[in-house]
Amino acid sequence: MRYYFGGQDGRKVKQERAIQLLVIGMAQRLMAMTLTTSIG
Repeated sequence: MRYYFGGQDGRKVKQERAIQLLVIGMAQRLMAMTLTTSIG
């Protein structure tokens, strides 16, 4: 994933990484909510 980008694409890579982190955080929150609701 990281061998094809040059100096220009560094910004895009950072953006994609931030989006990935956001998506992972939202997924974790959803999982926690479903777990708590199913347990309680």
